[in-house]
Amino acid sequence: IIVIIITSHTYKLVTKVIGVASFFCIGLTYLLIPLYGGIGAAIAYLITISGFNFFNWFYIKRRFKMQPFSYKHILVIGITVVCYFAGKSLWKMPNIYFDIIVRSGLTTVLYTVLCYYLNISVDLNEKVHTTLQKLGWSRQ
Repeated sequence: IIVIIITSHTYKLVTKVIGVASFFCIGLTYLLIPLYGGIGAAIAYLITISGFNFFNWFYIKRRFKMQPFSYKHILVIGITVVCYFAGKSLWKMPNIYFDIIVRSGLTTVLYTVLCYYLNISVDLNEKVHTTLQKLGWSRQ
């Protein structure tokens, strides 16, 4: 989203917004670390980045009358939540390395399959089709 603003005639606005966001993040970090420790820094960053992204979206929507998001973005968020809970609910293995490989692998496969069947990305679907053709599993 920010690329639209950077490449337009209003590119100076990005510098100002980043400066304000930086001071805001520093202030929030200063307030939240004593209360929550390291999580406070993460919360401060989350709030800052969320605000920064909301500002960019709102500015593009207002100034350029463009909508950079579609329903597919909501689907990706839903798929991410499903995959997170699926990965979290899988059994934990005694060997941490094997556990990482198996659980991450299964979560990645689930994510890719859901994105493929819900036709989230033309690029992803083309890559899957190409890979399936190379493996001889093409649906022609």
